[in-house]
Amino acid sequence: MNPASMVAIWLPIIMMLIVTARKKKHIRQRTAARIHKKRKGESIMEAVAQKYMGKGVIVTTVSETHTGILTRHYDGWITLTYKGKDTEINCDYIVKIQPHNLPREKHVID
Repeated sequence: MNPASMVAIWLPIIMMLIVTARKKKHIRQRTAARIHKKRKGESIMEAVAQKYMGKGVIVTTVSETHTGILTRHYDGWITLTYKGKDTEINCDYIVKIQPHNLPREKHVID
């Protein structure tokens, strides 16, 4: 096969894979927003976040996974601290919170 026919075959396949991946991400975000709307602004993850306050956790959101110590919870947002850096996450987009044992030297609490 010559290179032109290879490009003609593989380029549409690669483009379809990229479009499909973007659609899946968009669908996950819309589903999370729809669930939040059904609950009328109340987030179950806020109650779970209170349970793990001050402990090491792994937080899985719609698009990413974060690791750190849950240091603050306010107005539907949580703050994770890991290696001296703070990460703020909206509770509406949290899918799962798991306890995690972080090594002692990595604990940084204000």
